[in-house]
Amino acid sequence: MEKFYHALLTTINEELQKHEKIQHFHLLHEEWIAENGLCTPTLKLKREAIEAKFKPEIDAMYL
Repeated sequence: MEKFYHALLTTINEELQKHEKIQHFHLLHEEWIAENGLCTPTLKLKREAIEAKFKPEIDAMYL
């Protein structure tokens, strides 16, 4: 699955300017749904909850 998205992003990045390119990504096995507190019932993202829960993954992308 990760190879598929890596290839897809490589293709997409070819069309983008340098400042627009995706450099790092991490696939998660958990859905962002209201039941786990990562979004509201109207599907708006709870950014603080997401940042807190996935801080190690986010930090690892910028090392």
